[in-house]
Amino acid sequence: VALYKSLRYNSDGLALVEGSTEYTTSGDEYFVTGTADGKAEDGAISVDDVYYTLADDVDVFEVNEDQDEFTASSIGRIAAGDSATLIVRNGEVVAIFWTEAAE
Repeated sequence: VALYKSLRYNSDGLALVEGSTEYTTSGDEYFVTGTADGKAEDGAISVDDVYYTLADDVDVFEVNEDQDEFTASSIGRIAAGDSATLIVRNGEVVAIFWTEAAE
């Protein structure tokens, strides 16, 4: 799975990988994927035993892999064991895409 900062489109409005900009795992803007250690608290979330500061306006999306879609969610819904992908910009998490752990 690739995460893109920006996408290029053709004349038919279809997204093109060529010329689009991917997030990487380092730099000023990067992504982290792992398992949430518990609920977010005190403006931070822990993923794989590393704490990340949440932006005040962090965007949160729940991913439904069975239906190939994601919907707006809230930070309070993320629990221990859930899979999480964080987008970090300038030291703050600006977006989270998460999937509920299997029961």
